[in-house]
Amino acid sequence: MPDTGLKTDFRAKVNNKLSDIGVKNHLKQRIVQSMTAVVESFAGAVQVFGKDAHPGNWLAADRGEIAALDMEDKGVVPLEIDLVNLLEFDSFGLKRRQREELKERIIGVYLEYYGRYLECSGEKMPFSRLRYLNAVIQRMLCLYCFWSCRGRDTAGIRRNFVLDNALYAIGEISHRFKDYFSSHHRDYNGLETALNRLKFPG
Repeated sequence: MPDTGLKTDFRAKVNNKLSDIGVKNHLKQRIVQSMTAVVESFAGAVQVFGKDAHPGNWLAADRGEIAALDMEDKGVVPLEIDLVNLLEFDSFGLKRRQREELKERIIGVYLEYYGRYLECSGEKMPFSRLRYLNAVIQRMLCLYCFWSCRGRDTAGIRRNFVLDNALYAIGEISHRFKDYFSSHHRDYNGLETALNRLKFPG
């Protein structure tokens, strides 16, 4: 696999988390081997401090102030991953179409404000939709492992939710980034099969 310049080994991270929850070796290997498409999409990404910015790590005060919680060092990750943590962690009580519309509005605002900063700095916009969608796959696998730990998701609702998000991201890549999907179709097909095995283990 070509050098991506990443400071985090995402394949090893997923491998360790799948091992921790006892995923069968053949299925774990299939997932990790199929992560090549995900990891290669991160090549050239702007890497930032990983804030684990899911909704539970923010506190909104009555007067509009916002405080960030749980800010311990989680390493350096591609910029898109913290957006995924914020936008893909929960359904917010919305159906898929509503969530996608809300997500597009939030990303639009994010890009607008980031663009103002870039106008001052002279830098180019570092956000990539392809990286975002691949970051969804990576983060949803990690969240699946988190929710699979004993007592965290006894009904399996959250596990199915994050697996559905990852499967949806693969579908979006196949439609919106046809060339990239075509050149990595074996990886994405392998991930799709493995994700469905996790969702329907019988």
